[in-house]
Amino acid sequence: MQHDQNNAQQSQKPTVAVIVTGGTILSTYNPETKKITLDKTGEDLLSELPALKDRYSIELVNYSSMPSPHFTPQVALELADKIEEMINRPDISGVVVLQGTDTLEEMSYLMYLLVKATKPVVFTGSMKSMHELYADSLGNLYGAIFVAASEKSQNRGVMVYFNQNIISPRYVVKTNANNVASFQAPETGPMGAVANERIYFYHPQANQPNYTRPKSITANVQLIKSAFGMDDLFLRTCIEQNVDGIVIEGFGAGNVSPKFIPLLEEAIARKIPVVVVSRCIGGFAASYYDYLGGGAQLKKLGVICGQNLGGLRARLKLMVLLSINNNLDFIKRKFAEDESAVGN
Repeated sequence: MQHDQNNAQQSQKPTVAVIVTGGTILSTYNPETKKITLDKTGEDLLSELPALKDRYSIELVNYSSMPSPHFTPQVALELADKIEEMINRPDISGVVVLQGTDTLEEMSYLMYLLVKATKPVVFTGSMKSMHELYADSLGNLYGAIFVAASEKSQNRGVMVYFNQNIISPRYVVKTNANNVASFQAPETGPMGAVANERIYFYHPQANQPNYTRPKSITANVQLIKSAFGMDDLFLRTCIEQNVDGIVIEGFGAGNVSPKFIPLLEEAIARKIPVVVVSRCIGGFAASYYDYLGGGAQLKKLGVICGQNLGGLRARLKLMVLLSINNNLDFIKRKFAEDESAVGN
């Protein structure tokens, strides 16, 4: 009888898949050498939180063990397949992905674009390694599992969880190289938070495009950041190398040096899609300024306005769209449609 009751209690626990990819959350700090080494496993991490077993059934997926700067678009596509495999299982309530923080903005945004997340998918990691002062790994792991398992998180798709905050990948920014409060959403604030064993959602998830996932993402899209007094070397090199796409972080509301104009005209003539965004941490690129290099004239040339995507996201989005359909009209339409739908 007792055995049957234990089985019944076990079956009532939500099951969360924890996909381990590597990163600081699986690393240890050595105070003597002052070095950080990626030397832990998912099992090591979960063993530090024995209370998890009382509340959740954890399915650990040791996907990889690598620093996040080693990730590639192909790794992202394979990870998307693994996430959907877990999501599609009826016994899984949600998915947590553990990864390094260096490229977590980009990986979570790619999953936001590519994964049909019918269940919560929560990305987390840590800014500090084990045994380091202010270590945040266990708190982030526990909180991410808590969010992924909650019924409140259903139909909210891909999310990022750090330092008690729940943030949309559409807006998340790693704002500090060292601080545990690094992950922020400067434009919108977090979409929710965890406090005192409760989840509070402040606003809904930004609409997820859910593109058809391409078999590969091989488009060569380069990102150029505008700077005071810079010449056209990077832009000229991109055109000479016949890249597949170009994203420019422009000044202010998406303005560029007049030196760029002849090369932008050449890029457009070659049907190379060019997207302009703002280099600012907040606000929108827009077609306001009607001077040489201003947003209004860039629009007349055929440059695509990335609105408030930011350079990293605009580049990834352009890479994905080029991998689905490299027709320039299609790409322009998707940038316009998707951004007008954000937040609706």
